Amino acid sequence: VFVFNYAPYEITAPVEVEFMLENQNWNEEIRYTPHVYFEGEEIACQTVKEESTLNLDWRKKVVFEGKLAPMSLTRFEIKVSKVPRTPMFSPAKACEMEEHISIGKPVFEVYDDTADPWGMSEKELKAVGENPVPLREMNTAETKDFCALDDGFAAERIIEDGTILSAYEGLYTNGKTNAVLEVKEYRHQSYVDVKATVEFAEKNKLIRIKFPLPEEFKDGVAVGDGPFVFEQKPNTECVFQKWFGVQNASGEIFSVINDGIYAGKIEDGYIHLTLLRGAGYCFHPIAGLQLYPQDRYLPRIDGGRYAFNFRIMRGSVAEIYREAELFNQKPYAVNVFPTGKEDKKFATVSLEGKVVLTNCHQNEKGEYIARVYNPAESATFRLQIGEVCVEDTAGRGEVVSVVVHNGEGKVIHDKMPV
Repeated sequence: VFVFNYAPYEITAPVEVEFMLENQNWNEEIRYTPHVYFEGEEIACQTVKEESTLNLDWRKKVVFEGKLAPMSLTRFEIKVSKVPRTPMFSPAKACEMEEHISIGKPVFEVYDDTADPWGMSEKELKAVGENPVPLREMNTAETKDFCALDDGFAAERIIEDGTILSAYEGLYTNGKTNAVLEVKEYRHQSYVDVKATVEFAEKNKLIRIKFPLPEEFKDGVAVGDGPFVFEQKPNTECVFQKWFGVQNASGEIFSVINDGIYAGKIEDGYIHLTLLRGAGYCFHPIAGLQLYPQDRYLPRIDGGRYAFNFRIMRGSVAEIYREAELFNQKPYAVNVFPTGKEDKKFATVSLEGKVVLTNCHQNEKGEYIARVYNPAESATFRLQIGEVCVEDTAGRGEVVSVVVHNGEGKVIHDKMPV
């Protein structure tokens, strides 16, 4: 298995990869279990539910924590051994999620909203939606119907539990819109991953997910990112890109990192993130006139099934920025078998310092161009591209360009060459 680390520094991170056994295993007495090796030494791994669903010992999904070299491929080996057969799908254990997860249980809420997708009233420009109603846990009959089961089960359960992580699943509804919450607690990582799947079927309503703030952050200020920006956010609903959170008096940030959420607010001790709206498609308000005709069906936006991914963590500005980059470019693992007949050289990249590498490319002149962004206080950095190493300092909020060509490197502070 080859794992590519997009980051320009070594990381130790959970890696997920799927593969097929050489042959289908129809033996009713044994099952094959994976073992992962790095440089000949076995490392901890955990087998979890694969993406496909086939009640046969054939497809495997394994999670392991690998030490990954900066911006390059790292090779792992996976071998399987025979163990006594156990049921393919073990019953998940019922639990109270709030008692098991360290971040406090996230909550889904449905709000009354307008049919106007632009939110053009003075009230809506400050925040959309009112009268929030939380989704409730499904009862046994509802879980049976929602999951198309022979029998229902408890709404909140432990679905994975092993040496790398524990995973908890919760099912929630208001009778019309349904949501699935999956929370992963890692044994050796300081963050928690959350996946929210929403089957949205509302009109003129919106849905948010909210994350409880730890006590020491409840008096903090809202902060978040933007294009090459770290800034304090307003108290009303605001926009951001990869993360949003609260900074306390000591400078620490409690953040929710995302892969596609752009609006949220801090309110009543929670981080609220807007997920979906059931406003009208291309409705446009005109003063004194009815918003839309009343004699036919008209579609609403955002209807359907959506999945959102979050990473909850606390740390400094630089740490949050770095983790947000990693979350949006997770290590990529694939079981490939290169022939080894070609010997292609490429420039490896590594970075040291409390800064972020946002881009590195080779232009038509053969120059390597890198952008280094510093979201926090002035910081020194060391960037190596191939055999060339440059050291410099990036000011607070500065984007620095590094150009490497013909074995020489230079740092440019006042313009951005392409």
